[in-house]
Amino acid sequence: YVFTGIYTFEATTKVVSRGFCIGSFTFLRDPWNWLDFMVISMAYITEFVDLGNVSALRTFRVLRALKTITVIPGLKTIVGALIQSVKKMVDVMILTNFALAVFALIGLQLFMGNLRQKCIRWPIPNSTMDDFNSTLTYNTTFLNDTFDFRAYTENEDNQYFLEGSLDALLCGNSSDAGKCPEGYTCMKAGRNPNYGYTSYDNFGWAFLALFRLMTQDYWENLFQLTLRAAGKTYMLFFVVVIFLGSFYLINLILAVVAMAYDEQNQATIAEAREKEEEFQRMLEQLNNQEQQLQNGSKASLASQTTVSRESEMADDGDDVIKDRNGRIIPRLVIHRVPTMKESASDDEKKADKKSIGSKHSMMHLEHPGISQRTASALSVLSVTREELEDAQRPCPPGWYKFADIFLKWDCCEPWIVFKKWVHFVVMDPFVDLGITICIVLNTLFMAMEHYPMSPEFEHVLSVGNLVFTGIFTAEMVFKLIALDPYYYFQVGWNIFDSIIVTLSLVELGLANVQGLSVLRSFRLLRVFKLAKSWPTLNMLIKIIGNSVGALGNLTLVLAIIVFIFAVVGMQLFGKSYKDCVCKIAEDCELPRWHMNDFFHSFLIVFRILCGEWIETMWDCMEVAGGAMCLVVFLMVMVIGNLVVLNLFLALLLSSFSGDNLSAGDEDGEMNNLQIAIGRITRAVDWIKAFIVGAVQQILGRKPPEGDAGCDDTDKKESFSLNHLDKDQLADGLANCLETLRLNVPMAEAESDVDDEESEDLSDEEDANKKKGQGVLNDGDSSVCSTVDYRPPEPPPEEEEEVEPEPDDPEACFTENCVRRCPCLNVDITQGKGKNWWNLRRTCYTIVEHDYFETFIIFMILLSSGALAFEDIYIERRRTIKIILEYADKVFTYIFVIEMLLKWVAYGFKTYFTNAWCWLDFLIVDVSLISLTANLLGYSELGPIKSLRTLRALRPLRALSRFEGMRVVVNALLGAIPSIMNVLLVCLIFWLIFSIMGVNLFAGKFYRCINTTTEELFPIDQVNNKSDCIALMHTNESRWVNVKVNYDNVGLGYLSLLQVATFKGWMDIMYAAVDSREVEDQPSYEINLYMYLYFVIFIIFGSFFTLNLFIGVIIDNFNQQKQKIRGEDLFMTEEQKKYYNAMKKLGSKKPVKPVPRPTNIIQGVVFDFISQQFFDIFIMVLICLNMVTMMIETDDQSAEKENVLYQINLVFIVVFTGECILKMVALRQYFFTMGWNVFDFIVVILSIA
Repeated sequence: YVFTGIYTFEATTKVVSRGFCIGSFTFLRDPWNWLDFMVISMAYITEFVDLGNVSALRTFRVLRALKTITVIPGLKTIVGALIQSVKKMVDVMILTNFALAVFALIGLQLFMGNLRQKCIRWPIPNSTMDDFNSTLTYNTTFLNDTFDFRAYTENEDNQYFLEGSLDALLCGNSSDAGKCPEGYTCMKAGRNPNYGYTSYDNFGWAFLALFRLMTQDYWENLFQLTLRAAGKTYMLFFVVVIFLGSFYLINLILAVVAMAYDEQNQATIAEAREKEEEFQRMLEQLNNQEQQLQNGSKASLASQTTVSRESEMADDGDDVIKDRNGRIIPRLVIHRVPTMKESASDDEKKADKKSIGSKHSMMHLEHPGISQRTASALSVLSVTREELEDAQRPCPPGWYKFADIFLKWDCCEPWIVFKKWVHFVVMDPFVDLGITICIVLNTLFMAMEHYPMSPEFEHVLSVGNLVFTGIFTAEMVFKLIALDPYYYFQVGWNIFDSIIVTLSLVELGLANVQGLSVLRSFRLLRVFKLAKSWPTLNMLIKIIGNSVGALGNLTLVLAIIVFIFAVVGMQLFGKSYKDCVCKIAEDCELPRWHMNDFFHSFLIVFRILCGEWIETMWDCMEVAGGAMCLVVFLMVMVIGNLVVLNLFLALLLSSFSGDNLSAGDEDGEMNNLQIAIGRITRAVDWIKAFIVGAVQQILGRKPPEGDAGCDDTDKKESFSLNHLDKDQLADGLANCLETLRLNVPMAEAESDVDDEESEDLSDEEDANKKKGQGVLNDGDSSVCSTVDYRPPEPPPEEEEEVEPEPDDPEACFTENCVRRCPCLNVDITQGKGKNWWNLRRTCYTIVEHDYFETFIIFMILLSSGALAFEDIYIERRRTIKIILEYADKVFTYIFVIEMLLKWVAYGFKTYFTNAWCWLDFLIVDVSLISLTANLLGYSELGPIKSLRTLRALRPLRALSRFEGMRVVVNALLGAIPSIMNVLLVCLIFWLIFSIMGVNLFAGKFYRCINTTTEELFPIDQVNNKSDCIALMHTNESRWVNVKVNYDNVGLGYLSLLQVATFKGWMDIMYAAVDSREVEDQPSYEINLYMYLYFVIFIIFGSFFTLNLFIGVIIDNFNQQKQKIRGEDLFMTEEQKKYYNAMKKLGSKKPVKPVPRPTNIIQGVVFDFISQQFFDIFIMVLICLNMVTMMIETDDQSAEKENVLYQINLVFIVVFTGECILKMVALRQYFFTMGWNVFDFIVVILSIA
């Protein structure tokens, strides 16, 4: 009532202030207010109108949670993208539903009623017959009708059950279907598996089964049931559905969601830019008006507006600067707060300037009334401008004064000297190197925790923990002294450090408090400091940083959706779970997955988001009825899983762009770690050079020039030009283009300070400087980089296109080989050399011929097919074995000849510098070794058998022959370095959760089980390990551990992998929530909130981190495509569109129209079938035919079956007539069209 009152008051206030619905700004004109109106209306309707069971209507109140979206600005983008996604998904959903409907109809026709075929005990035992007072004749017909055959078959005692199975064993009557054991026969009886919800008995159930197959939830169970009942040949049906439905249609949905997010994001950015520009225009106008009033201008309003417009286009010098996009930005964003003296003097100067300006202007005014109005206008403008400036400043003025007094420690001269010394030490690159080593060691110390652990080892780890905490605390304190808190906390990494150090100190204080040892794992976040010296980690953290705001918003939207559906589930089905629990649990206790309370309801909804929905839906349908459960679960699946989770990937893909990847090394700037390593390298080089020089002096030799050690470079550091001061940039440009490397003294300040504001400002100034100078025209990369400068070369692709392929073979050997062995340099103009050259040319012509390439591809495919016949039955099939042995020899000889021909034709240099040729060479070598081993009788040796398995690489040889495949393979191979880097980043993410898991669960997964029943002993019988050991004399109990556990970091990784991939993750979660203490017997859900550990890991370790792999591969694939189509890089968007359109037109062959027949009758028929009406009529008939097929069910009556058969005959006649008409009218052209051939085949099959 209280909340309803508050919401009503809010809505009433809005209606009174804005109006109800008439006018553009009224209450109902805002779509978010429709939600409020509906929720409030429902609240009053359910309160005052008696509607019987109102729990369903009450659930609408939970939609109020969506109101949070209007409060938080970032959420609107995400929700806008969601709504756009749903709009854009309409086409994809229609396509998906159509494809599913077609597959469901095929499933209906193929498998209808098959899943009810069970193994029934047969012949009927005598005892059963005696009970029914009946006898059985030889031809298995009953003499006495009192025997109830249906009751007999449906009685579960007469059905065959496998041990531990809830459903009877399925079987089939086809040759390759599952068979029944002896004493049982296959009959249709009882209900379908899984409470009767898995079947193809009508179109609805078949559609659900196919949707389950498409989403790949527990699909292996459906696959096994169907194949056992119908036969193994139907595996092809599942392969087609998985490929088209799961791999193709599901990813189409991802593509649509990604597009919608990108468009929405662009729209939001454009809107923000418009607002910013409008603000700048207002501010500029105020500046101009104030200036005009100060100068005593008496111009009219028209002239003032003209001047203001002109001044908008002009550069105002002192008051405004322009950024690289041409927007006018006032100098209000203060990057460094001035000291009190500076600010006071500035204020005084401004005050003087204003007073002079006002006096000056007043002298020129004759009338006091005008002067008063001017003064008041000036004061209004000044106040407005100050308000606008204050609105732009991040903090109120009082905070700046506070910062100057308390956060800048410049108290006395000795302190400043001490601070300089501390700064000199702390900011030294070697200190950074030391801290990095400490971070790695600290991580190793934490990763070494395991169970069981000796007291000595535990003591070493705790001492190490104290030492590292002390080191990191000291680092923070010294940095605070060196930089002052004001500047220290302006750097992101320093804030990060201070939080972790604070957590470490809190954890030390709470070390003895039970359960808080998990805080220790937060220290692992310090590993991310390695990003400063690890470019890929830095790039990925930036990508994550770029998307963290949107990621937070998306996680919030996800939380809202989960919350809404969890409450809806609890309201609708909670009571049913409690009342009908015996239907789904033998012991009539609530199972782990139920909706009786909010937390468990939340877990079910989250499990659906993870892609597992079908099993929990069966339970729901069994206890609460089918319709509502289907609606709720499918809505969660479609909205939550297919849309929201795909937004995670869309969000990452929008952050993964070529710019982000190329900017990974931060323009070549050296960080402290690289400087320190550089110093060590130079020191080692100097020592080596010194020792070599000393030895040579002792031996009396003169040291070579340039080896006398490094020159002055050890005193200076090399920096790239684009990181110099802007004045130096202007002065040194001429020198830069000549020498490209400058030696400058190392800066005293910390080189890796991440002050974003100052970076932004310097970027803008650099951009303006570059525009002014007209030399450096690229904003992202510097011409003066730290690498040796090479003039820009044309892309290699263009060279390949221009340069014609040589008709003659290239040199056999490399220049070095020829230089070392002069005998290899043969004169090819005469004698044997000429013959050799002619042979090479002949071989070159052969291997370059299309027929040769086609023949080799054919041989590769044949040899790959031959490998498929070598199965476990090969020993029984002697003839096939002999044929395969001879075939293997023939293939090996052919591939050896091919290799020799290519050696002669291309030469060793060309052959062995091609990766694909290396692959061919290795596969041929494997075949030769295998052949030699067979001839020598060593074919049964273990190593030879292992080597022969490498023949399976033969199909890879076909890849090099197809351009499209080569691009994909190159993209995958090119992505491997990026994938390895992402893998390392993922391992660091997961390491945190793994160590957290070790702290939480190490040694707690052990349990005492009954060896006979494999069940746990309840804790009232066995409470801990000692009780279990006491029971061992009965030989029934064992104290065992779960196979996958958290006893060390390695096993923790394995557990997390299972959780992240949702394979076998349930058992790990159940063990975690049942765990008590080390050596205690687990108890059912005693540690319930440990589910949250897995929920948090799945969000960040699976939804987010695993999608980084997809992002990297897609980004790499796009780069490969750009390399191939290099011309795209230099085109505008319009040119690209035009080029792609032309390319599509060029790829399509022109279709010649079918000529109208000269025969009159054929001409009439041709005109008739060419009408649009005819096509529409046939389409309507096809849809009606589909509907009649959908009506068919397994348990339909004979009358219904007969009617459907007659209707089907009518359709066959009509479609046959259509086919004949088309054949008459189109004549020989009928079979030139694919759809006509398809129609013809379908008609023939229908008649057959």
